[in-house]
Amino acid sequence: MTMKSLCTIMLATAILLGCGSDRDSSSSPLRFEASREIVSVSGDVVPAEADLAIVWFQPDDTEFDEYLSTGGRLSDGAFVVEAPDPIPNEVISEIYGVATGLVVAFPKGEAPAPGPYTVIDPQQDDFFDDAIGVVNNHLIVYRNHDLNPALSSEGFAWWGDLFNDGYSCARAFEVVGGFDQLEPAACSSMVLRIGTPEEIEIVGGDWF
Repeated sequence: MTMKSLCTIMLATAILLGCGSDRDSSSSPLRFEASREIVSVSGDVVPAEADLAIVWFQPDDTEFDEYLSTGGRLSDGAFVVEAPDPIPNEVISEIYGVATGLVVAFPKGEAPAPGPYTVIDPQQDDFFDDAIGVVNNHLIVYRNHDLNPALSSEGFAWWGDLFNDGYSCARAFEVVGGFDQLEPAACSSMVLRIGTPEEIEIVGGDWF
């Protein structure tokens, strides 16, 4: 699955230290111990340093596909992720009230500038050309309101109901014959995989 198939919703606030705590999500900033779960998928040496960014996916009908926020680093065998404060309103889905972001690694000093991007295909667009890794089966979730009442009905299973308002870490998983799902997960379970986006399978992605 390519990164483009992930493009459906977006963003977050506060400090997330790419992980080691099971703190509940909250509207206040979250802070976690740095994670040492770093794996090379191609056998290449894990770099001593790298810059991290969060790629937030398109919510609803915006004029951009993805929104990038910089902040975070890989250093001394651990990685730290920092989400923007405040969260850009345009990355939160007005319909679903949530934002989702993928953690991506870049060589030190080579992360793209923060802001909105239109990305057609990560294998052809230069937005991801310099990427050297990704947390491929976890995302950062931000929630600020319940599902739009117009979409709420008996029997409607919405994964967003599993999350509190504010920030959470989430595990993505595919559902055969249905939409992919997210569920709350300990941030300590996040794994940064070093390799090009083409080498790393992104789990899930079709949220609705």
